[in-house]
Amino acid sequence: MTATLENMKGLLNDAIEFSLRLNVGKTEKRQNVYQEHEAIYEAIAAKDAQAARKAMDIHLTNVRKKLGDTRLA
Repeated sequence: MTATLENMKGLLNDAIEFSLRLNVGKTEKRQNVYQEHEAIYEAIAAKDAQAARKAMDIHLTNVRKKLGDTRLA
């Protein structure tokens, strides 16, 4: 179990670094990502599961687009 979590942590760190490199020098894109994270945080803090789910869906859709995921419906 610990090895699996360590692998997941490594993958997450790699994904974050990749995403940050894509947005270097792109203030507007970085601001959009920040606002997406803020919306997720605020919904969770308010214990609003529906709003958190919606904010997370928006964020993950945008991540998939950024990474070129062609499976989007």
